[in-house]
Amino acid sequence: MSKLEKLIVIIESFRRTQHYECEDGFYSCPSHPDYFGNDDRTFCSCGLVRDNAKVDEALQIVQGLTMLAPDKGQAA
Repeated sequence: MSKLEKLIVIIESFRRTQHYECEDGFYSCPSHPDYFGNDDRTFCSCGLVRDNAKVDEALQIVQGLTMLAPDKGQAA
């Protein structure tokens, strides 16, 4: 595995897959399926959407940098 591939795996490891859940569904993120509070269910209060957007941004930066790197005839 190249250093670039390792970097991508590390960045992807920060991706979140679930909204915050609490035993008491009232305190879960409104976007979590078990939430039963009164807030808008499309609103994410736990940061999953924000954090995953940062992961996507980091991956786009890596992709942009690899496009700028001179090709030396070697696989990355």
